Amino acid sequence: MKVLLVSTAWPWPTRKGYQLRLLQLAEGLATRHQVTLLVPAGPVSPPRPPLGPSCAIETFRVSRRSAARGVAGALLTGRSLESGLVTSQDLRRRLRELAPRFDRVLLQLVRLAGVRDALADIPWLLDLVDSLSLNLARRAALDRFWMRPLLLFEARRLAADEQRMIAASSAALLVSERDRRHLAATLPAHLAARLRVVPLALTPASHPAASASVRAARPARPPGEAELAITGNLGYFPTARGVGWFLDEVWPEVARKYPRARLLVAGARPPRSLVRRVRAVGGRLVADPDDLPALLAAADLALAPLLAGSGTPIKLLEALAAGIPAVATPAAAEGLDPALARCVAIPDGAAGWVTTLHGLIANPVAARARALVGAQLVRELHDPGRVAEALHEALLPPG
Repeated sequence: MKVLLVSTAWPWPTRKGYQLRLLQLAEGLATRHQVTLLVPAGPVSPPRPPLGPSCAIETFRVSRRSAARGVAGALLTGRSLESGLVTSQDLRRRLRELAPRFDRVLLQLVRLAGVRDALADIPWLLDLVDSLSLNLARRAALDRFWMRPLLLFEARRLAADEQRMIAASSAALLVSERDRRHLAATLPAHLAARLRVVPLALTPASHPAASASVRAARPARPPGEAELAITGNLGYFPTARGVGWFLDEVWPEVARKYPRARLLVAGARPPRSLVRRVRAVGGRLVADPDDLPALLAAADLALAPLLAGSGTPIKLLEALAAGIPAVATPAAAEGLDPALARCVAIPDGAAGWVTTLHGLIANPVAARARALVGAQLVRELHDPGRVAEALHEALLPPG
């Protein structure tokens, strides 16, 4: 089958979750099908993503002028502002030109709501990744008060776009059961039946230096001495907000009782204010690290203090796959498979986090034993072959 995979960002280098998802879609589909990506062209020639010869790449242009026109059109027609930012005449032209040559078209993200009509009668499906309406609604509860009306306004429009896109597609994919349940509760039964969970894939290349076997062979540090790591896209609001909460509410008590404990924060696009806050409490911040898996492999505990968001926290999956004991907020753990969530410590509130971390730092051997169970489970649930099979099934015509 010939598949056209359409997205709104060049997939490499991957700095955001949906870019990683795009690569995984291309790789998984290419195991059985001929895949062509249709993605925006950059101002300069970007590095080619690490895709095999069975994946071709086509591009379209998006300009500031087209984005401005798109946002104005979105406001007038009731669509989300996000959809306006990527609605360009060149993308519509390329879809009309390319789509008839393919057996299936896969649109990634609800923000492509403004161009779906260019597909006419061509069969297509949707990769939502997660529910952006849920993401923004949860963010509104935490963001600055003057941002909340805009976030809620956009969340309502995104919810309407999600429903329209699901209704027009043959199937809609999500990475977590949490997001599927949220959307299913807002949809008629016949549309809810189109929702499918296809999880993120984890390949050995995702954590070459951080295999569970390597960690199992590494001597444990003495009780009271540990490195705690928070990794991820530090420019993403839920991540930055969660790190700030941890620095204010949890870390001071942990550092007071365990002065030999160390804090590492590493990831892409950290705001300057976050850099200053981490360093002010004696932590180490590594911006845009060349080898994030190696940094993660050296940690004793992986933390996911997310207070909002949607989808599946990728860095939490990578920590689990590496056999690193993980601690997550309920909001972060909710994006995991329920069986996998049982391998994670999930304290609620700052006091619960302090108590949990005190116990894990004091007893590192027991923490590592549970983590090794999680390592095996995450590799089974997020196996690339299993994900590729689920993608193939999603492409098949309904019935």
